[in-house]
Amino acid sequence: MVDSEIQFGLALSFAEPRDAATFFTGDLIPTDLNSFSLFVNESWLKPSAQKDIQAIEDVVLARTSNIRTLVGQIPIDDQVETRLVNLCTLANQVSATDVLPHFCRISREEENAPPIDFHGLVTHYKYLLEIAHTYPLTHVLVQPTDNHASPPSTPDQLRILMEVLHAHHESAPDVTAIPSCSVNTAFDFAEWRLDSDWEPVSPIAAATPYLSQINLSLSQGLEQIVDELFVLKERLVHRTLSIFVDLTDAEPNSRRIGEANDKIVRIRRALNAE
Repeated sequence: MVDSEIQFGLALSFAEPRDAATFFTGDLIPTDLNSFSLFVNESWLKPSAQKDIQAIEDVVLARTSNIRTLVGQIPIDDQVETRLVNLCTLANQVSATDVLPHFCRISREEENAPPIDFHGLVTHYKYLLEIAHTYPLTHVLVQPTDNHASPPSTPDQLRILMEVLHAHHESAPDVTAIPSCSVNTAFDFAEWRLDSDWEPVSPIAAATPYLSQINLSLSQGLEQIVDELFVLKERLVHRTLSIFVDLTDAEPNSRRIGEANDKIVRIRRALNAE
């Protein structure tokens, strides 16, 4: 990778802040993993969570690690702006640099509920770019999905959204965070097509101009992702790429942490064997 860097880490999720504090203050984290993505829920906003949040920040900083990305579910309702402010506030408290909102419908159980309005989504992302900068956060991440009800769910939607957000940032670079992309390779992107010519396209390829983060599932094979990373090496100039092994489907334990670390070691070996 030309003048660029790959950082490896873990994507984590905990039912309660105290569980996260127990993890970060324990001895399960391999010494050479220094970057984390952390999914938070509304329990992190309770006053009782403040002690645990402070403990997480203290131990992460003491280990010269960082919670790079804070991830939150954001239902689109009349409280959406408040939810985005809360996400940025939590990110600031744990010294995260990036935020990744997962926008969703108010009721995900409604099978016939309409998709999220794309133009409304653009408005929410623009607002987040503006408030994130004040905390101060570096990046607002956009994650393509495999669900047509939750855009961006096609390569063209992703391209249009990122072009609009970058234009918004470039018009006021001193008061907005930088829009970037995160790709979760556990999603089923088999039906991803370019709207213009109906050709299949990799979500990593579609996101490459803006890519800063990749989430790998623990069970995913390495051959395809390593091949794509080789292609990325010549394109991600002067950029840092974070690769997180995703453990958010269950709370981490020593076995899963060991398996994740082994996957990271194998990716590093494959990339260095070029």
